[in-house]
Amino acid sequence: ALLDETRVEHEQAKAQAAAAFEEQLAAHVQGCTYNIKHLQKQLDASLLENAHLKSAAATNQHSLEAYASDCAATIKHLQAQIDDLKMGGDQKVAELQAALEQQAETYKQKRRPFAADHR
Repeated sequence: ALLDETRVEHEQAKAQAAAAFEEQLAAHVQGCTYNIKHLQKQLDASLLENAHLKSAAATNQHSLEAYASDCAATIKHLQAQIDDLKMGGDQKVAELQAALEQQAETYKQKRRPFAADHR
């Protein structure tokens, strides 16, 4: 009888320990499940943000390339204008120099007879 009673108590203790272990296991599984769902939400949000950032980066890259192209075209246009002005300026200087030389020659021609008369 004592042996049976000890066996029953032992079985009850094993059952209680198993129940407590199952309860702890269920709580642990529940905690892990919650954490996994939370981490999945964070991952989804990060992926969405990453996609948004990639899209923004692509847009910025496109804008930057367009801006750089516009700048290069503007620089080329301005350089051409500068070159035209330099060439036009050189031509203008040459024209003015020729006109000045012509004036000087005309002055000399007009001055000679006058100078000859007063010798």
